[in-house]
Amino acid sequence: MWDQALAIRWLKDNARGFGGDPEQITLFGESAGGSAVNLHLLSPVTRGLARRGILQSGTLNAPWSHMSGERAVEIGMSLIDDCNCNSSMLREQPSVVLACMRSVDAKTISVQQWNSYSGILGFPSAPTVDGDFMPSDPMTMLAEADLSEVDILVGSNKDEANIVCAAEMLQTCLPLKSCGQSTGGFKCQANHLNA
Repeated sequence: MWDQALAIRWLKDNARGFGGDPEQITLFGESAGGSAVNLHLLSPVTRGLARRGILQSGTLNAPWSHMSGERAVEIGMSLIDDCNCNSSMLREQPSVVLACMRSVDAKTISVQQWNSYSGILGFPSAPTVDGDFMPSDPMTMLAEADLSEVDILVGSNKDEANIVCAAEMLQTCLPLKSCGQSTGGFKCQANHLNA
């Protein structure tokens, strides 16, 4: 979210140089991107940078769109341990744990993060209530927000959830070899069925 905030700020500061109007910026996002747009319109860090938001198949009231700080810590500790970097050392020797995690290749981290996957759409990472970018629960932020100057268009894709539901069903109901939880895992499972 912070990298997106920098990009939105840059766009606001430089829109005129590209023939744009910095007061008419529209953010668009689909799925997780839709919930990100929703959060940018509410966050004290980015509120007021965009005039319009288009949220397609994703808003902050979706259960997968954000997580508590406690859940993020739990997932982070699991990831540290799954990468063999010993989360029990985090309090006393955080620099040792950080150095260990920095030595782990990106592919390993990408694979290991899915060990904390918690069922259908329970993704291992999501924007987190942090007291800064997301100061409180998104529904509280929404209830307290003044969006009278913001145009918002919300919609969804037809049949978007079919692949997710199919992947979950295959994993739950059929004895398949383990291929992971990602889209690649679904392809692996589908290929396994065709074999």
